[in-house]
Amino acid sequence: MAIGLANCWDQCLLSVDCAVGRLNLWKVLDSLAAIDSAMRINLILILSLFLTAALATTAHAQVTLKKRAVVYTGSAANTTAPATVSEKKVRGATPEWQKIQGEGIDPQSARGKQLITRMNARISKAVKSIADSESCDLVTRAKDLKDDRGRTVTDLTDLVVAKIEE
Repeated sequence: MAIGLANCWDQCLLSVDCAVGRLNLWKVLDSLAAIDSAMRINLILILSLFLTAALATTAHAQVTLKKRAVVYTGSAANTTAPATVSEKKVRGATPEWQKIQGEGIDPQSARGKQLITRMNARISKAVKSIADSESCDLVTRAKDLKDDRGRTVTDLTDLVVAKIEE
């Protein structure tokens, strides 16, 4: 039983390239040979729980985002169709940003903060609408996507800008 379980865990650790874990697994099994059978079963169960926790922590996200990434919709952990938008282009298309720029309103003032809050709500609504229509399950700023891990990344900037300008 111990060898069968060890072979199963060995294959799991091999699939996630955990050489240190594999080496330690076989060292533990060598030391188990000197212990009585009841203690051996308990140690194998404890080892199984430990390895399950170790494998759970090595789970990888579907895409990698930079720290402090802006995610408009979705999750990097389970995405199958990621997309990006250019924040500057989308922001520049909003009437609120155009008003801030045109009238020279300080973005840190009370009026500026109100306009930015409305602008962000408008952008969020447009991004979610376009993401749904284009079947994208993650939308983030273009500069925040660190590693797409082989996924095809769609640029939704032009569609979002068109939606905002409607």
